[in-house]
Amino acid sequence: MQRLQPNTTLQGGKYRIERVLGQGGFGITYLARNTVFDIDVAIKEFFMKDENDRDGSSVTMPNTTKQELFHGQMEKFKKEAKRMFAIKNEHIVGVQDLFEENGTAYYVMDYVDGENLAEHLKRTGKPMTEQEVRDILPQILDALKSIHDAGIWHLDLKPANILIDKSGYVKLIDFGASKQLNAQKGGATTSTAISYTNGYAPREQMEQNYDKFGPWTDIYALGATLYNLLTNKRPPLPSDIDDDDSNDKHLSLPFSKRITNNMKEFVLKLMQTNRKYRPQTISNVQSLLEQQTGFSDDYHETPFEDIVPESAENEETIIASPSIFNRQNSQKESQEASKLKTVESEEGERGHNIDSIATYFLNEYWLTVFICLVISVLFWYFGCGNPNNFYGGDRSNVPINMLGGFYSRGGIAVFGFLAILSYISYVIINYLKIPKVIVHLFLVGGCIIYLLLSLF
Repeated sequence: MQRLQPNTTLQGGKYRIERVLGQGGFGITYLARNTVFDIDVAIKEFFMKDENDRDGSSVTMPNTTKQELFHGQMEKFKKEAKRMFAIKNEHIVGVQDLFEENGTAYYVMDYVDGENLAEHLKRTGKPMTEQEVRDILPQILDALKSIHDAGIWHLDLKPANILIDKSGYVKLIDFGASKQLNAQKGGATTSTAISYTNGYAPREQMEQNYDKFGPWTDIYALGATLYNLLTNKRPPLPSDIDDDDSNDKHLSLPFSKRITNNMKEFVLKLMQTNRKYRPQTISNVQSLLEQQTGFSDDYHETPFEDIVPESAENEETIIASPSIFNRQNSQKESQEASKLKTVESEEGERGHNIDSIATYFLNEYWLTVFICLVISVLFWYFGCGNPNNFYGGDRSNVPINMLGGFYSRGGIAVFGFLAILSYISYVIINYLKIPKVIVHLFLVGGCIIYLLLSLF
């Protein structure tokens, strides 16, 4: 048994556990009842999923050599609660209480009767509409601005950490990865590695470059979150975006046609892999959202001015930032900036046009299937000799007997074969990132050549 059982009480009966709401790597969240005020609350219990065990209601650490690790992480857990308690914002879940019991720590939060956005996507099985995203985005920005003004970076922004109630009201949760701003250096104060979620963490966070953390780190995660909400697809890694040579990054960040160009460019601006080219503050992001006039083709050429919130509590901790990461990150940023500045506008425009043509003609799987259907009907008509005889036909005019024998069996067989080939090509271009124009033109071109052979 790793969870508290229903009807378990805490703080002398003040709180009564109802059920489990969710569990992560460092905590279990319960729906509970505050028996004093007779209201529902959410209680988060510090519990290291792969390390802790339970003896009755008490949390134990079977591996005695990891006691120091447990207590160190529990202090971080309590610090998370204190940070959340200090921030008063209607879009950040409120913390009501903090206490130790059963050999571990707990904090009590406002209960939000709703679901997180990851659960919403899973339940509906489809992405949110652009209008739905625009409706909740100002609330998320308001929450982020509030924590950034307090000198705190969230560092784990993602759909699973954004709650939405039945009336569409949003609240930000889970500050477990959050870090305090270093007032002297501008980075994050920490003595331990910072956790992150692949797809939502920018380069500086994945490389643990603490001195390069800032509002822009959460802004990248915001862009990745918006991408996930708009597409219901997992955001790519920064390296995947870097490897995408298309001007609009449509290979690594594909959107459906229902998403406006303004929104696509807005998300791409937030997900710039070089931190200097992202908006530097939430105020910058809010201004971009309000303007929504679109960006020019060279919008990524001009970096924002670095802006760091002024006040912050200075925690006297060691910044665990390996120098090799600093060197690698500086080199990558320098190379990327150099590359951006040396690309000629004419070259970019030509590449953009080619990508647009390829996207229009090849991005739709069913378009290719339709083409294969048309070609297969022509195979049937010309290959069978007598269109009224579906399975028969004179194949003497076919130069390649093997192929003639195949298509003489009917257009439906050919269509099925080509549809399968089309689907395989669709999988290949998505997972191996082979240019779509090459794969599809090879497929359709081969069909046309085969048709021409049947005419002679």
